Order: sequence, then structure tokens, then C-alpha cells
Amino acid sequence: MQSRLAALDSRVYGDGSFVQDLSDLVVFQDWQLTQGQRIGWRSRGYQEPCFAAQETPVHRFHEVLNDYLAGNPPGRDSQI
Repeated sequence: MQSRLAALDSRVYGDGSFVQDLSDLVVFQDWQLTQGQRIGWRSRGYQEPCFAAQETPVHRFHEVLNDYLAGNPPGRDSQI
């Protein structure tokens, strides 16, 4: 098997003065999406979010954390 190296992607960003313009664009794009997202969350067809595979451990962590905060840590039901 032959190993191939990816081409180096080099960019010059200067002094960063463009960042403010870019951040305004990102905020504007996010703002445009929020109303549609809220409508989707209130839909009767919405059950739960679909996570990317890499987010599954984070989702599980939050489920377990919520169980602990509710006073019902994993494994407690089997001991009662």
C-alpha cells in the first residue's frame, strides 16, 4: 500500500482585521436559522435530535448526568 501525503493548505490571514466582518456574517446566518429551528422543535413530528456519531458519547454523558441530578444514578433501580 502506497502512502500519499495531502497537499499543504497554506493561507495568509494578515493582522486579523477581517474577523469582525466575518463574525457579523456568522451571527446573521445563525439568526436567520433560529426561527425555522424553533418551529421544528414544536412540531408534533419532532421526537429527539439526530446526533452525529461523534456526538453519541457526549449525548450519553448528559443522559447519565441528568439521571444523577434527578437522584436516579445508573444501576440504582436494580438495587432497590
